[in-house]
Amino acid sequence: MHTAVYAQVYSNRGLARHKLGDQVGAAEDFAAAARWFAKKGDFALHKQAQGNLDKVLRLVG
Repeated sequence: MHTAVYAQVYSNRGLARHKLGDQVGAAEDFAAAARWFAKKGDFALHKQAQGNLDKVLRLVG
């Protein structure tokens, strides 16, 4: 599977988990998405995924 697809899949699943209340799972997925976006060189989406991760981590405590 292509790097871009991995990144988007993790990001989408992170959003779904967040909406379902699974903040720990969402954090794991947003962290993975941020790594994949950085690896692909898409720093705008990396920043977005990192922002989502930070938001979820604040909710977790």
